[in-house]
Amino acid sequence: RDSATSCAAAMSVQILSARARRLSVVRLASARPLVAGQCRCFSRRIDGYLQYYGKLKSQEGMLRDRARVEGYKAALEAAGPLLKGATVLDIGTGSGILAMLAARGGAKKVYAVEASPPMARLASRLARANGFVGTVQVVPKHLEDITDEEIPPGSIDIIVSELFSHFLVGELGLQAVTVSKRRFLRPGGLILPAHAHMMLSP
Repeated sequence: RDSATSCAAAMSVQILSARARRLSVVRLASARPLVAGQCRCFSRRIDGYLQYYGKLKSQEGMLRDRARVEGYKAALEAAGPLLKGATVLDIGTGSGILAMLAARGGAKKVYAVEASPPMARLASRLARANGFVGTVQVVPKHLEDITDEEIPPGSIDIIVSELFSHFLVGELGLQAVTVSKRRFLRPGGLILPAHAHMMLSP
């Protein structure tokens, strides 16, 4: 298996590798659930991102970024026993690398959400090629379009995402994680990464 596809993609914000390796596992309580279609602004505002990240070359660049890859790999390994038998939600799965790493770490089920049709198809093929049929399920939709039948509310043990772009807000990543937490995360579930450090220079 290619070494680039055996690790997880990590944060797009600039984080020191040493800190990225210590991405912590923090318990977050579930809040009031949201219903599908309640946040239509997401899909309208991320169309530009989908065009960019829907290209294989853009995904290749992220997979080759060692600090990002190793940061997420370390975070999932740090989850340890909490990942065993867990149900995981990967928001914006792209190539599916985080979903596959979670499955390799022992997750029982991984919902890999990807709104870009070309990347959703690619992620499905990669999951099959790597032996994760039945464990990694690619959901080819915008987050707010997912129905309760596709991902039951309160059924997720761990949310993982890599949607931080510029200064944590460029790809609406914080909003997507917040919506997912309220709707899908069980009480006491985990979010990876739990926090990030931004370093600015005048």
